[in-house]
Amino acid sequence: LEHYQTLGEIFNTTTASGHLRFSSSQVPLSSDEDRELEENFLGHGVHVDIEDDDSMEPLSETRTKKRHRRPVTTSTDRGKKNKSEFDSYFKMASSVMNARMKMVKCKSTESTSQCIEEWSIEECIEAVEKLGDIDGDTYNKLMDKLVPSIEWRKTFLSMPEHRKKYWLTSL
Repeated sequence: LEHYQTLGEIFNTTTASGHLRFSSSQVPLSSDEDRELEENFLGHGVHVDIEDDDSMEPLSETRTKKRHRRPVTTSTDRGKKNKSEFDSYFKMASSVMNARMKMVKCKSTESTSQCIEEWSIEECIEAVEKLGDIDGDTYNKLMDKLVPSIEWRKTFLSMPEHRKKYWLTSL
């Protein structure tokens, strides 16, 4: 095994001795004996066997690189950072809510001329009408593409006029 020597150093001296040694062939202790053994163990210091081992290198010699320290952030710095993150999140959330409120107001009012939805079907129809004479089959195929998908509407409205004509002929 690759780490056999290291494992031996770690686990070689872990055999219980003294009051705590029990073999599997011994009869288990009664609860009174258990309490007495536990009191003796907890009441006395633990013996640690420190061996002088020449194979062990001092810790200071094993470190070759110096650790770079970074400045400690104080709680006020963290508070300022959290506050600025919260402020930016709050601004973003409020702009989203304002946009939603505007859409709700537009949908509830009678006059739709003031509130035209971006990438709307109406915009697509206006763009098709600007292209000139389009036959009925092509127009219906275009509507089948554009009505259910806002992505197709975005794509169509973003195209230059000559690409729109070519795309319509390919439908």
